[in-house]
Amino acid sequence: MVNSLLGPIVNLLIIIAYLIGFIVVAIIMYSEINSQNRNLAILKALGFRHKKLILFCFIYVVVLTLFSFPLGLILASITADLIHSLMPLYLIRALDSIIILKTLIASLVFGLLGTLLSLNSVYKIHCSLFKEPRVCLPGLGKQC
Repeated sequence: MVNSLLGPIVNLLIIIAYLIGFIVVAIIMYSEINSQNRNLAILKALGFRHKKLILFCFIYVVVLTLFSFPLGLILASITADLIHSLMPLYLIRALDSIIILKTLIASLVFGLLGTLLSLNSVYKIHCSLFKEPRVCLPGLGKQC
C-alpha cells in the first residue's frame, strides 16, 4: 500500500536528485576545464593536436572522479551512520555494492558530459594564451 502511494513520488525525487547532481557536476567540470586554458594553450604550443587535448580533458575528469569517489563513500557512510544513530527508524545502506556501482557510473557520466560542454572552449584555445604579459621597466625605453 505504502509503496503504491509513495513509489512515484520517490522516483520523481530520485530523478530530480540526479538532475541536480548532473547540473552541479557539469558546472564544476566546465569551470575546471576552463581554468586549465593556459595549460592547454601551452600543450597546443608544444604541438599537441585538438584530439590529444580533448583526450587529456576526458582522462582528467576520469582520474578526478576516481580519486574523489572514495572520499564521497566515506562521507556517505558517516552520514548514514549519523542518521541511523539519531533516528534508528531510518536505515540507509550507503555501502551497498549496487548503489556504489550506480553512483560511480553516474559520477563518471556526469563528469564526462560536463566536459563535453567545455569542449568548445578547448577548440578555441590559441597558443598566444600562455604568453606572459610584458612588463616595461623604467629606463629600458622601447626594448620591452
